[in-house]
Amino acid sequence: GGFYCFDLVEAAGLVTQATPYQERRLHLERVWAGWNPSGAIWLLPSMRGAEDKGSLARTILEADGEGVVFKRLAARYTGTDPRTPSKRSGDSFKVKFRKDLDAVVTELRRGGKANMVLSLYDDDGDLVEVGECSAFTGDGATIQAGDVVTVKYQHATADRRLFSATKPKR
Repeated sequence: GGFYCFDLVEAAGLVTQATPYQERRLHLERVWAGWNPSGAIWLLPSMRGAEDKGSLARTILEADGEGVVFKRLAARYTGTDPRTPSKRSGDSFKVKFRKDLDAVVTELRRGGKANMVLSLYDDDGDLVEVGECSAFTGDGATIQAGDVVTVKYQHATADRRLFSATKPKR
């Protein structure tokens, strides 16, 4: 694990949440160049051209990364509506890389939650639990233990658990 820097939200009066992204990024890169941290802290790359963005997205996908975020250069960190000052602006677009699979529902409402426990068959034909996901409104009455459902997930962990599993909306 580690910490990945990708934006500078505020910096001693030089940068505020209203500063356009292009300026925030330049300040972040200047701070980074003077700091040069070592260890588990990295500056995420920023690309401008379509070809470079596509190449970076492929690299992240192949590395089983979470996804990419596209921001307008003039984007503020937050919206301009004074009633919701902490709400992020609509000038960024997040793309999460997801996979899907069919899993067997082996339990419902674990811990009293509106969820379902998901399992897969191993090489010996035994069901092995791989994760949980929410049962969306309207599905509760129709999904039963033993049903097969298609779920989306971000990646599988080293201990073979689904990370960020969700059931697609109908």
